[in-house]
Amino acid sequence: MRTPLLFTLLLIALSSCRDDFEFNVPPERAYEYNLLSELKPQDVVSIQLLESVPIGAELKNIDRRDAKAMFRGYDVPNGEIEMAFNNTSEKYHLINEDFRVSEGKEYEVSIIVPDENMDTIVAKTRIPRSVGFSTQILSTEKVPLDNTYSEHYMEIVLTLDDPIELPSYYHLVSNRLISTISIGPSGQVDVVDGPDISQLMVDEVLNNQNAVEKFRHLPGIVIEESRLSSSQIRLRLKTNDLEPLKDGPGASASEGVDALNRLHLELHTWSPELYEYHKWVDGRLSNQGSNLPTAARDISNISKASGVFGGASRRIDTPRFQG
Repeated sequence: MRTPLLFTLLLIALSSCRDDFEFNVPPERAYEYNLLSELKPQDVVSIQLLESVPIGAELKNIDRRDAKAMFRGYDVPNGEIEMAFNNTSEKYHLINEDFRVSEGKEYEVSIIVPDENMDTIVAKTRIPRSVGFSTQILSTEKVPLDNTYSEHYMEIVLTLDDPIELPSYYHLVSNRLISTISIGPSGQVDVVDGPDISQLMVDEVLNNQNAVEKFRHLPGIVIEESRLSSSQIRLRLKTNDLEPLKDGPGASASEGVDALNRLHLELHTWSPELYEYHKWVDGRLSNQGSNLPTAARDISNISKASGVFGGASRRIDTPRFQG
């Protein structure tokens, strides 16, 4: 195991201040690289590379900016594209920023870290295919809290298309676009969706509970398809924040014009690596402040680094309901 210069200096400095200081970081974790990337067809390809040194009993991440990264895939122009460090995002971006990954395709990144060992980090993943779905709004309920604010509840049924492959993992995120309503000079009602958004949280899972998880660090719910007993998931949603209804000029309750809303559901299909990573993060958060150890991660698709290199695709459904 090598001992980086920064690690040595920190050890000397801390030892001189506290004679009783003890490092209790396991030796195998005394120095490691962390590669963080979630590839999505609609997003710019980016990768964050961090290196960690132990500070006390914890690891402190430090940006690694001098690595050489290459991105590869069958549909990548010329087979590979170089990546360059972006000082604004503090991540590596493709030099060809117009390229986007595609569903069903496999991609690889190789990163050469210029140190005494010239470590080469390699990671591979495949972008999962998105799965179509439809939404039926069974009921809506508005509970007034005062003259301005109300809580909104709704019960919906989410129906998934036939599965393309197993295992599949989904991350469902729910919001509502608040529509602005205005009445024109001739009395016509004009409705404009958004841009205001009100968060919706999953208040209750009414069926297929065994297939649904809630992660502390993510909004919405996570669904494991192999555990579903049917293709339909019934949910009760509620507003997560207290948003006043947005009415446009000339629209008032006395005129009988209610605010219209559009449900905005995003269903992200995760690669298995992405699911395992978020499950591990949730486990760490669950054990914070306790003596329970966090299980080591077995990262099969990344060599010489920890972290995550995974893919996700997305479908959106936006049915309108009366709020």
